[in-house]
Amino acid sequence: MSRGTVVGMGKLRGGAWRCQFGMLAGIVIASIIFPVAADAQETDDGIDDLAALSLEELMNVEVTSVSKKAEKRTDAAAAIFVLTNEDIRRSGARSIPDALRLVPGVAVANIDQNIWSVTSRGFAGRFANKLLVLIDGRSIYTPSFSGVFWEFQDVMLEDVDRIEVIRGPGGTLWGANAVNGVINIVTEKSADTQGGLIVSGIGDEYGLGEMRYGGRISEDDFYRVYTRYWQRDGGKDSVLGNDGFDDGQMLQGGLRMDFTVNERDTFTFQGDIFNQTKDQLQFIPSVPAEGFIADVTDTNVEGFNVLARWERAVHEDSDVQLQFYHDYYNLRNIITEQRYHITDLEFQHRYRFNERNEIIWGFGARQIQDSFEPTQFLSYNNLSDTTYIFSAFVQEEFTVTEDFVLTFGTKFEHNDYTGFEVQPSARFRWNPTDNQTVWGAASRAVRTPSRALDDIILPVNAQSAAEFEAASGLPMGTIFPPFPVLTLFNGSDSFDSEDLLSFELGYRISPNERWAIDVATYYNIYDDLSTTTVLPGTIFGPLSGPEPALGIPQPYFTIVTEANNDGDGEVYGAEITVDYAPRGWLRLTGSYSFAEIHLSDGLEGDEGNYPEQMAWGRIRVNPAEAVDLDVILRYMDQLPSVADIDNYFTIDARIAWRPINDLELSIAGRNLIEDDRLEFRSNTILFQDTEVERSVYGQVSWQF
Repeated sequence: MSRGTVVGMGKLRGGAWRCQFGMLAGIVIASIIFPVAADAQETDDGIDDLAALSLEELMNVEVTSVSKKAEKRTDAAAAIFVLTNEDIRRSGARSIPDALRLVPGVAVANIDQNIWSVTSRGFAGRFANKLLVLIDGRSIYTPSFSGVFWEFQDVMLEDVDRIEVIRGPGGTLWGANAVNGVINIVTEKSADTQGGLIVSGIGDEYGLGEMRYGGRISEDDFYRVYTRYWQRDGGKDSVLGNDGFDDGQMLQGGLRMDFTVNERDTFTFQGDIFNQTKDQLQFIPSVPAEGFIADVTDTNVEGFNVLARWERAVHEDSDVQLQFYHDYYNLRNIITEQRYHITDLEFQHRYRFNERNEIIWGFGARQIQDSFEPTQFLSYNNLSDTTYIFSAFVQEEFTVTEDFVLTFGTKFEHNDYTGFEVQPSARFRWNPTDNQTVWGAASRAVRTPSRALDDIILPVNAQSAAEFEAASGLPMGTIFPPFPVLTLFNGSDSFDSEDLLSFELGYRISPNERWAIDVATYYNIYDDLSTTTVLPGTIFGPLSGPEPALGIPQPYFTIVTEANNDGDGEVYGAEITVDYAPRGWLRLTGSYSFAEIHLSDGLEGDEGNYPEQMAWGRIRVNPAEAVDLDVILRYMDQLPSVADIDNYFTIDARIAWRPINDLELSIAGRNLIEDDRLEFRSNTILFQDTEVERSVYGQVSWQF
């Protein structure tokens, strides 16, 4: 397999251990020396302005994801966590999933170098489908399975203003599939990214190059344009230990323009275009082989999106917003060829009609056009389709007293799969003192069927008669001739929505300017979860199929399974985050998450694919105005239903130096404790899993 190279970017395999040892030694020495130097920066009260403001800004940062209006994070009646631009920069993250490792209750795992499992409060996997993810208000879920292809949903991290993460349902405002959480990625306005920026990075198996320029159209109108390229070399094969077949590279560009039309009206236009190629070792069911055959395949994804948003401040207590976007992608590999055009229009209006009552209401419409080409692996009963989603929501915020607020709302939504859906919620917020918040919520959310659940035809396994008999207990070799057995999964148009009833209770306190504590608890009741059942009757071959997936037609049995809604269960847990700034040059953050999952028979895989316990700690040191030092410690529990995934503890570290104001030099070490580890495995559609390896990454950022 050939591996592309880029000038100035390459592996650091030769002598990489020396770089890693040197970096680790440097961090240890810096952690001893810098605090001494930092003493000179402290003010009389022991708190430097930099750290004090950082913690204060965290408590007072405004978020919009909870109620679709700007509000203080500490006043939000939801389990919300915010990653700021500074958090992301100092973490050394190279992608959005990488950054999300620092969110309480969110489980992030690499499956290979380009593919991720990202989920909250259970139900992990490559095709996790209970999180709603948005970039600047544009939903990026994939209609084929109601989840997110994280590998080609990319942004320039330097342009991200913040990432707002809600753990828990958000269906009342955001609609179907906001079941276990909402992730809202908000980029900066173009007025805040003026001038030029060049970023170049190189490290073990990873290279990055970015350019951005922001300018002024007129006195109150601004723009920015950018382009970025990254390349990842293959990881380590989890079975053989050699280089994996999961190289990847991506080229992306885009622009944003922000116009201030007048004192009341603003207009935003933005768009992106991208092309990604990657390799993948795929395992395909084969009847002649009575098992799986391996095939290295090239995957290519190309697409674009455009978004336009108009906002008007009618008066101090009223504003309206109208948003339109169009999203397109084309995904091609040996498994699937699919194209999607998604067009979305949304309107919302906020109005406070007296001192106690404020209402937000709105409506939306979405058209989804898809087309599929049948491949040697899978097909659909309908190779092209157009579906529609129509929705309306209303939410009222009632101020009982200055310190006690109730919020009621519901979402009405109609889709072409299950018809009419209602997703209500009720929330309260109580501030017993100025530095304390108690909140609670009861919500219903649904996950609607995807295109795959509706009418996919997917071979999932091929076995000899003896293997099938041992696994199923059915005496295939004694009642019938011992022919191979092919198992197919068929979608079902009778599949209903999955249902969640959630109860949450949370508490926040900031005893003083040095401390902040956030606790969230939840109890989730799931009904009508997706399971599979074997259809009655056995079809006897030969069944002619495309080669080489099914091979030369020969006699064999076909077992057909179908999606249904026979599953249910409950998940309960807690998430605790503590922020502490004891000195002006030091800030400590820690988080612990616990989840207990009990699901019905047939869902054992989902019950054990999410860690029962997760924890992380972050040490942020500002030894001098021009130096940052960050150390991140993470613990992930084992995954009982995923083979060979044990618990692990790891350390990441980053140090950065700004010799002049507009230039930053940084070096980051990842997974410094162990050489490599396997974090997750592919499911449903099998491909090569690769291990996360110890690595070093250096980066130069220059603003002009």
